[in-house]
Amino acid sequence: MACPEGQTKDAFEAHFGTNHLAHFLLFQLLKPALLNTSTPDFNSRVVSVSSISHIMSPIVFDDLDLKKSGYHPHKAYGQSKTANIYLANEVICCSLQARQCTGSMLTSCA
Repeated sequence: MACPEGQTKDAFEAHFGTNHLAHFLLFQLLKPALLNTSTPDFNSRVVSVSSISHIMSPIVFDDLDLKKSGYHPHKAYGQSKTANIYLANEVICCSLQARQCTGSMLTSCA
């Protein structure tokens, strides 16, 4: 939290890349297994780690690296945690669609 300005190997802002994009990619890679192993009696679970710091910044889609508005470590951290809340909500939507198609269900929380 509150790291100095930096970038991931793929040139994303460090907080956003580490705290959100890495978790998003992991979920995408695990999603088929989570859906295939979910049963009506025991839903697979996804936990997204967020923070009250999400109130420090919405996701600034046209300035993800915060170069236009000026880098501030708390704003960068807040943006990454807001993105994790979006991920948790998207998992629920994805799960409802999968349930309609396959009967599989995921449980998500942030």
